[in-house]
Amino acid sequence: MENSFFKIIKKPIFWILLLALALRLFGVTYGFPLFLVKDEPTLVYGALKMAELKTLIPAFHQEEFQKVLYYPPAPSYFYLVTLSPFIGFHYLFSGASSLAEYKDLLALDPSFIWVIARVFTVLLGVLNIFIIYLLAKKIFKSEKAGFFAALFLALSFYHLQLSHVIRHWLFATVLIYIVWLLAAKIAEGESGAKTYLLAGTILGISVGGVNTASIVAAIPLVLAHFFQPTPASFWKKIMDRRLILSLLAFLLIAVAFVALYPYGFTRAEGAVSPGADVIQRFSGLSQKSISGLAEFLGFYAKLLTRYEIILFAFALLGIAIALFKKKRQLVLVAGVYAFACFTLLYLFFNPIPRGLIFVLPLSAVFAGFALEWIFEQIKAKIRIQALASVLSGIVVLGVFGWPLVFDIRYDWLILQPDTRIAAREWVFKNIPENTKILADSQYLRFINTKTGIRELERIDPSSLRAADYALLRMPEERYP
Repeated sequence: MENSFFKIIKKPIFWILLLALALRLFGVTYGFPLFLVKDEPTLVYGALKMAELKTLIPAFHQEEFQKVLYYPPAPSYFYLVTLSPFIGFHYLFSGASSLAEYKDLLALDPSFIWVIARVFTVLLGVLNIFIIYLLAKKIFKSEKAGFFAALFLALSFYHLQLSHVIRHWLFATVLIYIVWLLAAKIAEGESGAKTYLLAGTILGISVGGVNTASIVAAIPLVLAHFFQPTPASFWKKIMDRRLILSLLAFLLIAVAFVALYPYGFTRAEGAVSPGADVIQRFSGLSQKSISGLAEFLGFYAKLLTRYEIILFAFALLGIAIALFKKKRQLVLVAGVYAFACFTLLYLFFNPIPRGLIFVLPLSAVFAGFALEWIFEQIKAKIRIQALASVLSGIVVLGVFGWPLVFDIRYDWLILQPDTRIAAREWVFKNIPENTKILADSQYLRFINTKTGIRELERIDPSSLRAADYALLRMPEERYP
């Protein structure tokens, strides 16, 4: 047991993952008890609503879930499983006399739930980095390329940023790159039905996270199947039972997720059903153009050169080296995948920085390959080992030093007090009790008086929060 532990900590990947974990844990409580992004409440409230109504099928309580969950339900299932033990433990030691009283306590301050949920998001980010290590190692048959790929992604600014908050994008990204890893195995031509079945299952689950994720994740899987070195004809590959099994698993799970919560697939934009949502989105394609797509791609190119310039530059170098080394199929699959990601975003979504998360891990794979190639060149051209080691160390510091400083600076900033909290505290200290105020934010979570809550209920009943109802039920002697 002791020897196994020392073997683990001697591996560079252990320290890379530890660095990634530390960078992502710092600032994990930023903004609480206020929310940072709108996705955080919906994904966790979806899980809490399942627990409250004792159901795993939101479709049976569509009206209740529409108030809290406007995304597909897979991330909420994830948080239901991961949060439930902590909520149970917290309930036992909360001092609440009943479950109803405990629910009121959570409504007034649910911070601990969101801290734990963010920690699990951090762990998803670290898992994604480990998967990229395995993927680069498998594709290029080099552990060093895997180490560098993992380090590039560990220090990626956008990956770090999305690992700090509860969003479905990182959840979907982890699923996409599990499929990439399985596709790399399939491309070698030695995969059985279990690998295909697992890939199809993961694809189906990804529909319940970000539905476009399943489309882009299918690209490496399908192309790997047709590129694998077997004498079978194209038609036989189409009719391969393993591929059909994978497709069936995908379709069954995808349909199940749509049936479990149809509203989550309408994006809450007015469509009455998933089918109507699809029609509504396709009707907007008439406004799209090639020049619009070029402008859209330019938007992401600017983001990469501004915030991920080192990762981007090494990824381009890695692609060039891969072409030089006749790894054309790999570059083709990566190119089709990346182009599909951005094209789908352009056609059916809008330009958002977090859209980069689908391609950053793949960029890290090529960047790791490029840096490993540079190290091999140093080793081959400089015969004096000590000098080669010093030069290699300088290269590592030069490549990763700036992203590390950038990330530490970001972590320092999110350790500073949130300006909304500063404003909230100023109101508490400087405005007399029972004063009527108009707040321009639903997330400031001011404590209203019972009289004020009842007045608000009379004006607009739909504006009351769970915390407001909890305050109405609270005895005067315990009123905050």
